[in-house]
Amino acid sequence: MPKVKDGNPKTSESAEPDPRHLLASYIKHSKEIGIDPCKQLVAALQNSTNGGKQIILGRINKESYEELKSGGCRAFVNALIESSFSAIEEIRICSQQLGDQGAISISNLLSTTVTRPASEPQFQWKITFLELLSNGIGPRGAQALGRSLEVANCTTLATLILDFNPITSAGAALLCKGLSTNSHLKSLSLNYCNLDGSSGSAFRSVLTFNRCGLVCLSLSGNAALGGEGLCSISNGLKDNKSMKTIRLADCGLGTSNIDQKGLAEFAHAVSTHPQIIAIDLSRNYIRTDGGNLLLSGIGNKPQLTELLIEPNGMHEDVFKALYRSSASKSSSKKKKSKKKQ
Repeated sequence: MPKVKDGNPKTSESAEPDPRHLLASYIKHSKEIGIDPCKQLVAALQNSTNGGKQIILGRINKESYEELKSGGCRAFVNALIESSFSAIEEIRICSQQLGDQGAISISNLLSTTVTRPASEPQFQWKITFLELLSNGIGPRGAQALGRSLEVANCTTLATLILDFNPITSAGAALLCKGLSTNSHLKSLSLNYCNLDGSSGSAFRSVLTFNRCGLVCLSLSGNAALGGEGLCSISNGLKDNKSMKTIRLADCGLGTSNIDQKGLAEFAHAVSTHPQIIAIDLSRNYIRTDGGNLLLSGIGNKPQLTELLIEPNGMHEDVFKALYRSSASKSSSKKKKSKKKQ
């Protein structure tokens, strides 16, 4: 039975997790591996306003900049597991040189369960948001994250942001192998991750999972994705019912035959998809031919509320028709179009 104090039963769930215990554990684990505690992380754990719910580390300024790195990340994760600090909900670690080893440590955290005596409530992580932007994470780290998010592992994470990491298409395939059995993730972002056309099949496997819960997919800035990648993603959208937003800005789409094929398949997939409301194809120079291909699918899509495309090289009538087909009233580009009419 739980201990009783002043006549009131007190369980491990009724007591608020104390960030001071987590901080003490982090300092201890840092010393054990021979590194100094990261001052920025110490300050975050001493912040009384959020009670340790958010951990946000980034580049503040060059003079006082101190990186967590992989060793510091391992110490922090060990401290979280040791202290069973269940209050943490968001982890945002940006430009801290975590590398693959740091990503592996985070993966261990996501897949760890802490067993308690049967008389106590069982522990569960509440982490819903993970951002590891610009940390030098490659295929090994991506593979570890994918494994930690396989079915029956972490069921709380809703948002995963891995922008500006050299994950490559090989890493995307390893990541998506795990995500293709995940029904809880809502938003996935791999902007500027060195993905090429072959990575499209990995995202197709995620989109076609019959219990896929993904609502937003962002792959902008992968200039080698091109028409090959778009074809595979479009095929995935044909069997998907959850997606609402897809962002493919600056993905190397142009006027080549494969790009035109990709745009045609994308337009068809969007035309039959029941949920998609936002599309970003900006900084892709698809010109008039590409615009007409999109129009064939988007023209009868009344629920579309956001459409971003590159007007350069596109006939004005086609550009205006595309924007009239969406309800993107707040778009500055559309406002400019209206003024010209």
